[in-house]
Amino acid sequence: MKKIFLIKFVFAAILVFGFQSCDNEPLEGEFVGQNPNNGGDDGGMTGGGDSSFTVDIDGQGFTGQTVQANVNEDGLAVNAITGSQAIAFQIFNPNVGSYNLANTDQAILLYDTDLTDEESDTYLATSGTINLTSVDNTNNVVSGTFNANLMEFFGATGDVVFTNGIFENIPFSGMAPTDRATAMINGTSFNASLFPVANIDNNYSVVFDNDMGEQINLAFPGDVAPGTYPIAAMGNYSATYRLDDVNYSGSVDSGNIVITSNESGVVSGTFEFSAVNDTNPMDIVQITQGEFTIDIN
Repeated sequence: MKKIFLIKFVFAAILVFGFQSCDNEPLEGEFVGQNPNNGGDDGGMTGGGDSSFTVDIDGQGFTGQTVQANVNEDGLAVNAITGSQAIAFQIFNPNVGSYNLANTDQAILLYDTDLTDEESDTYLATSGTINLTSVDNTNNVVSGTFNANLMEFFGATGDVVFTNGIFENIPFSGMAPTDRATAMINGTSFNASLFPVANIDNNYSVVFDNDMGEQINLAFPGDVAPGTYPIAAMGNYSATYRLDDVNYSGSVDSGNIVITSNESGVVSGTFEFSAVNDTNPMDIVQITQGEFTIDIN
């Protein structure tokens, strides 16, 4: 019985604690994503308008009657309730991209068959994908798709399959975290979730770590002005890449760090460079479409 209560508490934490921010509270910071300007309503979606949340559960249609989303220091949380059924998911580092539900460091998805029953079946996604396809920071709405295979926590019943999951123009509220970084590494999406910062005599080294064995490191002065800075061998405006225990150094003049703003210690910009394996010069990694915002204070 205690295990059931614990599971229900975890589910409730996503449903409730993820949505404590006031709807009228201004959103600080933004997702890294598209701005499709789709329009949207404020606060929780309760049906109508352009917002929708639908999915087939073992082939049976589910349409969210009450849908809410919130962004905070723990990421993006979305829940949908119809009658006593509820679906909730959380993306821990929300940027436009795909999130593997088999990796609970990326995202989790839960399904409760009856919120009014403390002993009802509750399911956790063990595989599947959430695709965050767009984030409109003007109207504060988020859209995407999802599919999942879910297992009942104690295996008391058979698995459940989610297909054709779609959430469109779901309004979000809350306070977005300042630190974020994304890039393409040899054509594969990179989304950072950890952001260590080191400072020696106003020369900053910032690390974008996806907590999956990959790190991108950029170096620049703390008082850097907006502008374009070619990649150097070391020191100011250098860049490196690390994959597990393998270090790659940014090739001189192979790309740039572009600073777009530096206000009150919050630095934003873009980057791209080629990185060469320190022990195998034939092993070269291309890092492109890099974008970041980081608080170096």
